[in-house]
Amino acid sequence: DQVEAMAMADMIVLMDKGQIMQEAAPEVIYNDPNNVFTAQFIGTPPMNVIDMGEVKVGFRPEKVQLAYENKGLALARKGSLITREMLGSETTYKVQMGDQSIMVKSPDASFQYDENIIVNVDAKDLYFFDAEGQRIRKDDVADYDKLIALAGGNNDA
Repeated sequence: DQVEAMAMADMIVLMDKGQIMQEAAPEVIYNDPNNVFTAQFIGTPPMNVIDMGEVKVGFRPEKVQLAYENKGLALARKGSLITREMLGSETTYKVQMGDQSIMVKSPDASFQYDENIIVNVDAKDLYFFDAEGQRIRKDDVADYDKLIALAGGNNDA
């Protein structure tokens, strides 16, 4: 039970098919996942991961800024709200972006079902993964800014 593990554990060992995916404190597993499996296993809703060809870009649902305009952040994509679930202090949205959908958790409940919006995510909130799903960190590549530019270069908003 990931909720119980996150709430009570000092350390979590996350396994998939008999292999350790990551061993770390709950906050490290959540904020600094080693791979797509870990990123999407921990968190409700799980991290969004968008395929961008040779790399994948991920971001947590609560880091998305929904708007009617491009806010000039590293990632800005057009989308359409396909579900809206008001949960009190936050609203969960499902956004269709082309052939992919993402989840968004927002304190802003003003967006409505079937509206066209822009999904905006700041560069500091982006996670990059290689084709095998392993995390690409800033120190792993000579020019991390190229990955950020790639995320931004595909902006359609």
